[in-house]
Formats: sequence, structure tokens, C-alpha cells
Amino acid sequence: MAPLLLLFLARSLDAQHLKPIARAAARQRKAPLRKASPAPRRDGQNITRYLLVSQPRSGSTWVLSKFAQHRCVLSRGENGLKAWAYAGGETCATKASQKAVDRCFDAYFAGAQRTPESGTCGELAVGGKVWGSQMLGSSRELRPALLRYLQARRVVVVLLFRVNALDHVLSNEMVVATDGGNNRMHCRVGSDFFGAKDRAGGGFANNPCVDATKIRIDPAKVITKAREKRSAFEALRRAWGLGTDDQFAGGLSDTGGFPVLYLPYETLKGDGRLAHDLWATAGTHILGANLPPGVDPGDADAIFGPDVTVKRIRRAKKDVISNYEELCKVLVANDLAALLDDH
Repeated sequence: MAPLLLLFLARSLDAQHLKPIARAAARQRKAPLRKASPAPRRDGQNITRYLLVSQPRSGSTWVLSKFAQHRCVLSRGENGLKAWAYAGGETCATKASQKAVDRCFDAYFAGAQRTPESGTCGELAVGGKVWGSQMLGSSRELRPALLRYLQARRVVVVLLFRVNALDHVLSNEMVVATDGGNNRMHCRVGSDFFGAKDRAGGGFANNPCVDATKIRIDPAKVITKAREKRSAFEALRRAWGLGTDDQFAGGLSDTGGFPVLYLPYETLKGDGRLAHDLWATAGTHILGANLPPGVDPGDADAIFGPDVTVKRIRRAKKDVISNYEELCKVLVANDLAALLDDH
């Protein structure tokens, strides 16, 4: 599934695919930043809808599971794909009327499984994870009916982007090298064996979360990925009105009629002021009135809960990449030495 998703995602990042949002931004003056409206209500609870939009191997499972640690945040994960159908939400967005479209997408958000604890929340955040391709139609543009839904419901779009091309390639290659397919590619906290196929029969030999597997990285693939990522970011910056030309500087935009929170993975993983501010913004828009009183809103563990996943590759790159010296020379020669940093 991953190669197909990557193909769709590559298309999704082209600026042409996001023209409707750019047009919406051009038609509207810069709106003041405001908290997402929680309407409509369900069972006496105000509902905030959110979508985590990302690409494979970019930390989306970590961020989404982090959100869902809070009792007032419900997550569908990657379930409910019939509403999106990998083509601009065509199952819903091609309904005969906007009311029918709204009911269809509302059903997607209503499908998030409730818990006894969530029933005590005055405000409830419901959402899930979608790939960039799932926001697009056959015309490779955001369908107007979907755009109107996002605006009318003030859906909080969380745009997660992994900047470092080498880390992205390395993560993909490690999945292949360790047979870490679907449901076996994430490292869960508190588990001794995370599910990667044990081909060697030694218990942990092919567990990507604990073993000493070394893999070869094709330098040309990294260079190509770095170019693609820069181009992708520029397309996203223009289309979503991110307001920055720095890939590592996240922030909030509201120019398209609904809030878009840009989260660079590397910055979010850090422990500096930028990471603090990004988590605080995410908490404000996802949790709203459920923010714990007296707690630093930028303390992700305090407002959402502890991580339930750990970074898949935690060793230094030189200890993971078998042709590290060769890769270094090529990346330095192409002004990409920064990709070698360990985050």
C-alpha cells in the first residue's frame, strides 16, 4: 500500500492540486486568528472536527496517538476511508447536494468510537488521519463541495510535514529491510517485540525497534527526495498561506476559511521554544475548553498525555547506514550535509 500512497501523495503536493484553497485565500482578506468553532453539538457536546494530513513515514501515527491520549479527543486513525476513497473524498463530495455532502462527511467524524470518559466532556474533538491524496479529486484539485464543508464546519487541518529527506528515505528503507509492513511498522511503548517479522528466528533479529540492522542508502535517491521536498514545501506554502519560507518554522494560517496548523516533524520533536509554541497552538485548537487549568499549554505530555509510540530509528545514522562515508561525500558535494544531522 505504501508505494501507491506515496504516488498519490506526490501528486497531492503539486501547487496545481491545491488551487481551490489558493483561490479561496485570494478572495478573502487575512482573517484574524481565532479558535475553531465547536458547532454543531451532538448529544449535548460541542464538537470540534480535525484532520491530520500527512504522508507515510512522517510521524503521523505518533502525533495522532498523542492527541488521542486525551479523554476528550477521539481518533478514527486511518479508518473510515470510504468517505475519502483516495480521490478527494469522492464518496461524499459527489453527492447531489451540499446538504448530502455535509451529512456524509459528518458521518465520517461521527464514526469515531466514544468512550465512557469522553461522555463527560463538554467539548469533544473528533477526527482522524488522511493522506494528501485523499483530499483530491480526479481533476487533482480539492473538490469545491469538500472545500465548502471544511469552511462551514471550521475543520482544523493539521498539516504534518517531515523535512529531512534522508530521514524519510532511511525510514522507508528500514521498513523494507525488516519486513515491517502494515501494523508492524510502529514501535509501541512498553512492548518488547513490536511485531516486525522475525525471519532469522532469533526473537529480535528483525525487529526494527531494537535490532542492529544496517542498510545501504542510495545517495541519488536522497538527492531526489530532497529536491522533491523543497518543491513540495513551496507548493504547500503558497497554497495554504503558511506565511513562512522556512520549512522548520511551523505556525497557524486561517486564510482559506478554516484553520491550518503547519507542523514540521523535526521542530515538533525538538525541545526548544518553537516546539513548545506549536504544541500550545495544537492544544488550543484541538482541546479548546478542555485545556487543563494551570498547566503549561506547550507541555505536550501534560495537556495530551505521554507518547504511546517511540521513534523507529533511534541509533545515529552512522550506525545504521552501511555506506555512510560514501553518502557523506555525495551529500556534502551537493550542499546537503545538514541532512546528516541526527535529530
